Amino acid sequence: MRKKLIKLASKYENIKDIVSGNSPENEVELSSILSVLCQNKKIDFQKINLYTLDEQRLYLSPMNMESLISDNTLVINEFPLFSSTEEEISEWGAMSIDIALINDNTITFIENKIGSKFTSGGTQLKRQLNYLKNIKGIDDKNKNLILLSSKIFFDKRWYLETFAKAIENTNSNINCYCIYWEEIFEATVTK
Repeated sequence: MRKKLIKLASKYENIKDIVSGNSPENEVELSSILSVLCQNKKIDFQKINLYTLDEQRLYLSPMNMESLISDNTLVINEFPLFSSTEEEISEWGAMSIDIALINDNTITFIENKIGSKFTSGGTQLKRQLNYLKNIKGIDDKNKNLILLSSKIFFDKRWYLETFAKAIENTNSNINCYCIYWEEIFEATVTK
């Protein structure tokens, strides 16, 4: 399934490394390309649906990715989850998020999975949600965690149980969504 997604990505002109021109071959390379596309406004965010998760089923949200991105959004690839106490170090120290979208009043983390397992014994999403929950100065309703994968993986129920448990165990008002790589590919803008 991962190979199918990588092959599909190679068919899109904008899903290429900006330095070498090569197509992505793995999860990290896809995330890097997405970060560059976001930063350079090469994606029509209106075309990327946000899906909410309820009891391991995905439902189309009335919002799309455009609602989470503004003109001054900072895009950071492999954003480290900083920690300052022993408790924080043990919870999320040395972790990073694949992509962080940060602006004045909203923070969105995107975790990309295309066949790999969750780190930290499967508690990766719970730890990322706890990090978001502990950010001061931003209301929980302006914090978002997005799980990004292929529609193929989500249709086969990959990752959904782990995401649902992380949401349930975090007990916060953080917005949690899923998005599809296939919609991102279709939303790339050629200028």
